Amino acid sequence: MKSSLSHPASSTIQSDVGLSEVIQLQQELLRTREKLVKAEKKLRTEFDDAAKYVRRMLPPPLIGREMIDWKFQPATHIGGDGLGYRRIDDDQIAFYVLDVAGHGLGSALMAVTALEMLRAHSKAIDFRRPAHVVERLNGFLQMKDHAGKFLSVWYGVYSHLEQCITYANAGHPSPLLLTREETGAGLVLTKTAPGGAVLGVFSEIEVHETPIKFPIGSELFLFTDGLYETRGLGQQHGSYNEFLHHLQARVSAGHPPYESILLWLDEARGQGLIDDDVTLLRFATQRYG
Repeated sequence: MKSSLSHPASSTIQSDVGLSEVIQLQQELLRTREKLVKAEKKLRTEFDDAAKYVRRMLPPPLIGREMIDWKFQPATHIGGDGLGYRRIDDDQIAFYVLDVAGHGLGSALMAVTALEMLRAHSKAIDFRRPAHVVERLNGFLQMKDHAGKFLSVWYGVYSHLEQCITYANAGHPSPLLLTREETGAGLVLTKTAPGGAVLGVFSEIEVHETPIKFPIGSELFLFTDGLYETRGLGQQHGSYNEFLHHLQARVSAGHPPYESILLWLDEARGQGLIDDDVTLLRFATQRYG
């Protein structure tokens, strides 16, 4: 009659084999973890380098007859917004803000491509004509070639002699215009005309140019939608009109508009209400020389 009990030596062998497999598995996990840590460090370094590159593309503030200040705050380590300006001649200066859909590395790559085009010394683009610039950007930045990404762009040209800004707006939030009342020293903050379709979706788009009078002492505020699409507590995102009414009330109370926008941004960031890239550009003129 055969015994149903296992042999002690067999149990010991099985135990040793099981322990060996556990030890081997632990070693493999440790090696995998080390590889992941190295990959993470390499990726973090690459993201740092990419973020520094984007930052280097942003111009210094401009002080003089025309003044440009800006604020750039990506939602993550690297964002998909961009801004800049270029002196065309003694009379004209161009300035612009763009916003690629989403944020992160993919959006940043498309933003850098657009910024490179706007900074280039190319005879293929007439930088005096906003509509031509926007049409060229649309042709080169089709979403089918950029992982489904599209972008909005505002591009304007200011003429000192004509005291006028001519701009093209492709899907970008309407900038705010600050002017002084002709009858007094009061300030008026108004919303400029809305723009057309975003870039990258259609191969051909119709782009319109819009002129606005810009007397000496006026200011124009450009921004991406991350500035006002704040998250409410259990509510929908904030709206442009809510943001505009807030600023108009501040201006009516005698508060400087640009500082009021920066205060809005700092408070919203501090409360965790902003989850998108935010770019702000202020263009102003003054009597100079």
